[in-house]
Amino acid sequence: MIVAIDRMERVGYEYVVFRDVEARILAFAESFGIIDVRCIPISTARGDMVAERGEGIDWYDGPTLIEAIGR
Repeated sequence: MIVAIDRMERVGYEYVVFRDVEARILAFAESFGIIDVRCIPISTARGDMVAERGEGIDWYDGPTLIEAIGR
């Protein structure tokens, strides 16, 4: 399962905020027995990490959303 965590620009692209939301999503998914979850921080307003990396989320080294969907 791929979860896009959008609107990262609204929280200043903060890594800590992403990790907090990611932890909540992973715990929720695990409660349903879903263990294969990838969370991707994105900003659809600015296009960061949707199809191209962008500048705001430079701390994230995983795939863009499009790359993850294509796998």
